[in-house]
Amino acid sequence: MKLIDYPTQMQTKQNAKPPLSDAVFMHSIYSSAITMLVCIVMLSATTWAWFTGSVATGNNQIATTLYDLTIQLEDSEGNVVGGILDASVMTYSLEANETYTATLSAVGSGNGYCIITVGDDQPLYTDLVPAQDSSRNPTTLTLHFTEDTIVSFTCCWGIYDGPADVYQGDTLPLITE
Repeated sequence: MKLIDYPTQMQTKQNAKPPLSDAVFMHSIYSSAITMLVCIVMLSATTWAWFTGSVATGNNQIATTLYDLTIQLEDSEGNVVGGILDASVMTYSLEANETYTATLSAVGSGNGYCIITVGDDQPLYTDLVPAQDSSRNPTTLTLHFTEDTIVSFTCCWGIYDGPADVYQGDTLPLITE
C-alpha cells in the first residue's frame, strides 16, 4: 500500500500568495475593461471599413477572359497523332525521320503563346497566338527529327516578355546558321 503525503496546513500557508488589496484588484479590473473596450472599438471600425469600402476604376471595365490552345499533330500521311495530356501540358512521342505538322489553334477572348519543349532541351517560346480572328490563328509548324523525340506543348495566356523563338511556318528543330 502506498502512502500519500498530504501537505500540512503550515506548508500550505507558506506557499500561499497574499490576498490582493482592493486598489490592486480595482486596477486589474479597470485595465481589463479598457482593453476590452479598445478591442470592441477596433473590431467595429474594421467591420465598418470592410463593408463600406469601394474601389472605383473610372470608365475602365474589369472583365474575365478565356484562353485555350488546341494542338493537332498530324504525320506526313495526314493521320492525327495522339498525345498525353497532363495538367496543361500536351506531350507527344515522335518517331525518327518522320515529318509532322502541328497546328496551334487558340480559342477564347484573350491572347497567349505556347512553350515547346523538345526532349531535355531548353524550352522554345512561340510568337503570340491570338484567339481573335487573325492571320496568326491558327499557327502551323513543321516538325522533323532524325531520332525518336518527346515534344511537349504548354499553353500560356498573356504575352511572353522575351523574344519569340518559334514563328508561324517554322520547322523544328530550328537550324541556326
